[in-house]
Amino acid sequence: MDEALWQQPTRERTCEPEYRRPVKSGLFAVVLLGACGDNHKGLPLDEVDQAREDAECSRLVRCGLFEDATTCTTYFRPRAQDSRNAAVAAGSLRYNGVAAERCFAWIEGSSCDATSSSARVAPRECDQIFVGNAAGGGTCFMHSECESGVCDQPACARDTCCEGVCAPAQKRGAAASACTDDQDCTPGTYCNSDKSCHALEAAGQPCLQDAQCGYQLACVGAGIDPGTCRPLPLLGDACPYLRCAEIGALCNAAQLCVPSGPGAPCSSDAQCSFYGLCDPAREICGPVPTLGQSCSTRCAGESWCDRGGSSPVCAAPLGAMADCTTDESCESRLCEEGPIFDFCAAEPLCYEARL
Repeated sequence: MDEALWQQPTRERTCEPEYRRPVKSGLFAVVLLGACGDNHKGLPLDEVDQAREDAECSRLVRCGLFEDATTCTTYFRPRAQDSRNAAVAAGSLRYNGVAAERCFAWIEGSSCDATSSSARVAPRECDQIFVGNAAGGGTCFMHSECESGVCDQPACARDTCCEGVCAPAQKRGAAASACTDDQDCTPGTYCNSDKSCHALEAAGQPCLQDAQCGYQLACVGAGIDPGTCRPLPLLGDACPYLRCAEIGALCNAAQLCVPSGPGAPCSSDAQCSFYGLCDPAREICGPVPTLGQSCSTRCAGESWCDRGGSSPVCAAPLGAMADCTTDESCESRLCEEGPIFDFCAAEPLCYEARL
């Protein structure tokens, strides 16, 4: 990637792109109103998290898992990226706004069929949005600070900054190359138990997980014993192996692939997608409740299901030092064990801690 594409937040921009977010059309696009030419730095850092969510929601709406983009974006609970942004500002971490644009365009347009190459093989730009400057052996507090993307850290409390050492960077290898996990192997291969990259398995071959099977295939029946690479059915097709290819489909009691998104018939939550719950009164899949609404199991967005009263309700997350029972009840998502009661701990700003 051309070094000119790497964006440092202090670098002056010579032209300003305007971004069109997905609304009803479900399209993620970047529209340049000016002629930026080589000076175009891509998506600004302060917009990258929202842009990723927009792209993901465009796909989820297109694949039938949400009724519209607004319902999708309110489902997710954003997380502060203070440590990451501080690392970019200090130059420990490089941000590539052009890579972000290209990666998010792939996310938005990738297939609803989870077994397809379109859904399984991300462009190289997705690995280049944030790249660390620390070489192997360098000090790190976050994986992203390392050129290799791996910070080897000792076990420590979640609310503390844990200093580690960057693992050496390793290029992805083709079949027969040494590996420790699938990330060490090129697309079309996987890291086998013999610690070498193997070509993806053909239909009928044994497997332990989906990532070991060729495109348009999945690993069916894997458990204590290996499974078999097989094609999965699409919406409307029979599903004798109780699985379907599309992310918005479920195998019903009649062993047919049916939609699982908003409006799908149901008698239990298991018949709806992960992003929805069954409305028992209407017997259709509906949205997960949000702040202020009654709840039974979980809530969406900036809320959690508070069951402390007579009527469980989706409540706002708790601040630091508040009593808690689950991570999701805390703003920091860190509910730590205390001497008497568990409490919400503050999320550490690890990069700032070492400046």
